[in-house]
Amino acid sequence: MRQMFFKFIFFLILTSLVIGCSMKTNSSDDELIFGSKDYADAFVSQLNPRWFKTTDRFSLINSENQTLPNRFFDVSPFNDIKKKTMNIIVTTPEDSLYYNKLNISSGQIYVDKKFCPQEDEYKKFNGDIFRPPFSIGVVPRILDQLNKPQKVIVFGGKNYFKKYYLTHYFDVRVVGGYIEQVCPHGGCLTSDQWLSRLVLVAVQNGHKEYAQVQTLTDLKKVHDWVYIKAFIQNGLGKNKISDKYFPSYRMGSEVSSGQAISFLEKNSTIFSLRKLQSMRLSCYKLYDFLWKDLSYISSTEKPAKTKEDIRKKAIKIRDSKNRKRLEKPFHRRFIRNYKRFGDQYTTCTKYIKPTNINKDPQRHWFFAYLTAFHKLHDLGYAFNCRGNNWQNNPLVSKGKRFISLKEQFAPCSSIDIDKAMASAIKMLDILRSKRRISYRYIDYDKGSTGTHHKVYSWVDSDGKVNSCKDQSDSNFDLRKSIFPKDISWKKRGMNEKATTNMGDIIY
Repeated sequence: MRQMFFKFIFFLILTSLVIGCSMKTNSSDDELIFGSKDYADAFVSQLNPRWFKTTDRFSLINSENQTLPNRFFDVSPFNDIKKKTMNIIVTTPEDSLYYNKLNISSGQIYVDKKFCPQEDEYKKFNGDIFRPPFSIGVVPRILDQLNKPQKVIVFGGKNYFKKYYLTHYFDVRVVGGYIEQVCPHGGCLTSDQWLSRLVLVAVQNGHKEYAQVQTLTDLKKVHDWVYIKAFIQNGLGKNKISDKYFPSYRMGSEVSSGQAISFLEKNSTIFSLRKLQSMRLSCYKLYDFLWKDLSYISSTEKPAKTKEDIRKKAIKIRDSKNRKRLEKPFHRRFIRNYKRFGDQYTTCTKYIKPTNINKDPQRHWFFAYLTAFHKLHDLGYAFNCRGNNWQNNPLVSKGKRFISLKEQFAPCSSIDIDKAMASAIKMLDILRSKRRISYRYIDYDKGSTGTHHKVYSWVDSDGKVNSCKDQSDSNFDLRKSIFPKDISWKKRGMNEKATTNMGDIIY
């Protein structure tokens, strides 16, 4: 009886607390059940993994076998378009020491550069330009005019974003935008060498300090716009040639919030769920086909160690010829598929992960090398099978390069393709070291400066560098490994022996 009495008292206390909290919620928007609006908003906006809840061979899971979220695809972009509010993923919180980016295919954030005190390359700001005076993020499911995730800079919520940005998304209110011009490399002396895209400017939704901020003019009354512009034009890196730095960003025309959203809707790529699902299914089919067609060793290329093995191999080849079903060697299958699906594969790997390393490591590393080959090729390089080296292959007209695919692949054997695959990583690293546009592979973004997110994808290396007084800070990104050192391409040329513990499947 006494025990029941205490249970009843506890129930009354709990009920009164809930009612009291509910009454507080109704009386003030800033006081919610969990104590503060920031906490409650973060609780509601926690990332919900859906994109990678798919077939095992394409999922992305952590060490605890839990599905990871894809920040770019698991969040809807628009919150309330009439109120000009949008959902965003914060990649770099205000005042951060490191600049982070978002990898689309894995949906994970990774560390790219280290901020440092540096001078204004335009010589219009006196003093050091250091950490970002705003948070940097992207709008999910939207690509801008350069086919990059739609960039947004956000004012307010500094500590809020810093605490939750790795696990949550946020709603912000757009107050304007500007045209960001980007110089891909070099000095960009003429206007047509600069590329342009829209950048949204927003404030934390519901923040009291920005309640009256509706335009960029209002925002400039709250913040030091001179420093903000200096950071926009210098903070994310410059182009370096020899020992000289050149501006790689400049701030163009400013636009109102209405103009920014209207321009975004008309000139950006906005992924609907239906479009995403269709794209994912098509890419899954392509990946499965390529794995089936490229991963096995043909009869002509399987090593024969004994006289009996050689005899059996010869009989099998003869029988295959008689049935007109002779298996094509690897280089012919590779070239055929590259010509047929090269463009589609490039698009797929940008958005859709081809493998789950936990399910099949051999398949994963095979596609890692295949993707490196494609990315290098798309950067404008071709493998010279006669010289066994990668060489520049510039565009001579729209969509056409100096060395055609037919010319490039005509003299190639399986051994040559082996060499191309094995040397693709080194070539990408050479480009990176020369501060050219390149790529690097990230598994876990580990170390004391990493995000510790499971990326396992190729990410872009834009070649831009901060003009730090400390050279080690400038070269922070170069100290990152370009590819795991314990992984190598397994040769399958006719003069090479290939061994595996999984039968005919190699990577």
